[in-house]
Amino acid sequence: MKNKRWWVSVIKFEISVDDGCKLDNRIAKLCQKYDIPCTFYIPIDYITLAINKGYEPLPQASYRWLIDNFEIGSHGVTHRYLTQIPFAEAKDEIRASKQMLENLIGRPVTKFCYPRGYSNPDIKEEVRKAGYKYARSTTIGHIKEPTDPLFAETTVHIGCPVRPEYEGSTWLKYAEDRLKECRRINQDYIYHAWCHSWEIDKYNEWDNVRKFFKMIGKHNG
Repeated sequence: MKNKRWWVSVIKFEISVDDGCKLDNRIAKLCQKYDIPCTFYIPIDYITLAINKGYEPLPQASYRWLIDNFEIGSHGVTHRYLTQIPFAEAKDEIRASKQMLENLIGRPVTKFCYPRGYSNPDIKEEVRKAGYKYARSTTIGHIKEPTDPLFAETTVHIGCPVRPEYEGSTWLKYAEDRLKECRRINQDYIYHAWCHSWEIDKYNEWDNVRKFFKMIGKHNG
């Protein structure tokens, strides 16, 4: 009789939040309530980004609170799309944001998030050379260990109802279906949800976001 491997599936939940909006605090509080780790990817000049996009930026006191309680990752200096600017400028965005952020928070910064998910092999190599160990994309639908830690896939873009991957359904139903996949097969999973808090507010999705956290909270730990 052949040996069989028996194990219980483990789901590792992760949240990440981009851009540095005042409403990031709401996500932070939900992560604390349900004991889910979260990384906040904040551009160095996040205030100008907020002004340009028409939302309220993180107050300095809130930023300090996030620094003290969560991991902070780099999101560039000015949030420019790295594949759409000269490579020398993209290189500065990647390297300078790491140095400036480390000076600000007083600890190493090992994570990077590509603005709008835009990357290519040269950009990715520059991220590696800068000393980052992990870089997040905006690709969704994945529930396993990233195939490439410098272009890490995610599971669901929460609070955004307009992604084509949802195929006429809702982001919450898509998130629930991915969670069902994790329960169906005996493997270990990484369930990574990400968001923009300003986008959640734009689409009036806070009630569904709370439902989402309650749903994954039941399976966490």
